[in-house]
Parts: sequence; structure tokens; C-alpha cells
Amino acid sequence: MICLAIHTAGASCDVAILRGDACIGAASQPMKRGHDQALPVLTQAVLKEAGMSVTDLDRIAVCTGPGSFTGIRVGVAFARGLALANDLQAVGVTSLEALAAQSGTRPAIAVIPAKQRLPDLTFWVQGFAMDDFPVPEEVGLDQLQSFAEENPAFAFLCEAAKADHTRSHLTMVSDWIEVSTGAEAVARYAIALPNGTLPNAKPVYAREPDAIPAKKINVSGQ
Repeated sequence: MICLAIHTAGASCDVAILRGDACIGAASQPMKRGHDQALPVLTQAVLKEAGMSVTDLDRIAVCTGPGSFTGIRVGVAFARGLALANDLQAVGVTSLEALAAQSGTRPAIAVIPAKQRLPDLTFWVQGFAMDDFPVPEEVGLDQLQSFAEENPAFAFLCEAAKADHTRSHLTMVSDWIEVSTGAEAVARYAIALPNGTLPNAKPVYAREPDAIPAKKINVSGQ
């Protein structure tokens, strides 16, 4: 299984290719905007590093969010276009599923900081091998703390780069698993999915976009 994966839902533009468990090409560029320009260039670079073309791929995967609104849309649109042109399916993997790709099969809940401006403290969460939070959901700090206190046996997954910040708000949790995130993690999760259960790539926002739609303009003069 050869999988090309894209992750543009965070503060970088990541592309990776995995052949089975082995990463044979990867590129990452930190950015908050400009994914639409960087993504095609990084994809070509990763394919060249792996010594293959798009026609060699078995699967294309993309992080569908939650995360950066614009980054998600760019990544999903690019992956779907690339997949359509090569008769492949663009497989959707959430940001939280990418964390779970490295956690094994034990019951766990993945946690990513969302709103972090006081007094608003919220987190995106998704549960794995458990009944709670089957899909990405944004929850407040109080709700997450209550869940942790009521379920001490569950492991908590967090991004290694944000571990100190995440753990500082959830001091009652003792069982943390720090994992990396990015395109390689997206690919690992997608490769593990059986063929009959591949989710189509579509954006997952977990909350409405912060942008306010423009007001309609009456061009008739009435």
C-alpha cells in the first residue's frame, strides 16, 4: 500500500508518502496562509524524493480538520482534485484521528486546543475504542475536566508540540500519550482503514467558521 497524505489543517503545510509502515518521502513548510501555492510544490517534491509519480499511488489521504478553516478547504480541494484525476478516492482523516494512529487499540480520547483566549478555553476532542465523542466535538474546559475525573482509566492523546500547554489545563489526567501529528500520521491512519470503510474527504470544522458572511447587496436600487 502506497499512500500520499496531506495535512494543511494546522500551522504548516505537510505532505508525506508511506509505503506500508515506511515513510519514503516527506516535506513540511511552516505557514498560516499560502497553502494553495505551497501544496502543489511540496507534493511534487515528495513524489520526486520517493522516486514515483501519482499513478503509482494506491491511496490519497487528507486531514479534514478541525483546524484552520482556509487550510482545511485548500487541502481537501487539492486532494479531491488529485484523486479524481487519477481514479482514486480522497480519504478523509480528522486531525484527532491522526493522533490516534499512534496510540494502539486501548480506549483513548484525543485532545487538541481550540479557543485559547481567556476566559474562553475549549478543546477539540474525539474518542477511540469508547462510546463518548465518536466524532470531533468542541467542548469546554469544565466538561473535559469532568469527563477526565469520571473516566480515569482512559488515556489522553495530545500533540507533542502542544503537550505542556494542554496538560497544564488538565492536571487531573495522569495517563498522557504524546504523539506527533502531520501528514505522516494522516497516512498511517488511512493505510490502516479497510477498503470497505474509507470515508470520503470533506471538511470537518466542529464549529461554525468565525468569518461573518457579507451582507447581500440590492443591485436593483429598491
